[in-house]
Amino acid sequence: MNWEVIDTPIEGCFLLKNKSFSDFRGSFSEIYKESDFLKLGLPHMKQDNHLVTVRGGIRAMHWQ
Repeated sequence: MNWEVIDTPIEGCFLLKNKSFSDFRGSFSEIYKESDFLKLGLPHMKQDNHLVTVRGGIRAMHWQ
């Protein structure tokens, strides 16, 4: 799991900190991942990502 759960002083409230991966092309981090959040008992949603590509960077298409 790429999430760190950080407790807060407010009961039932916590902070989720995710890992970000970066290299010379830019960075990638998952904003939400259903399987991880369900394991944490959080509401249902699929997945949300955040991607940064530096100027001139090229990313490949993924064949599925």
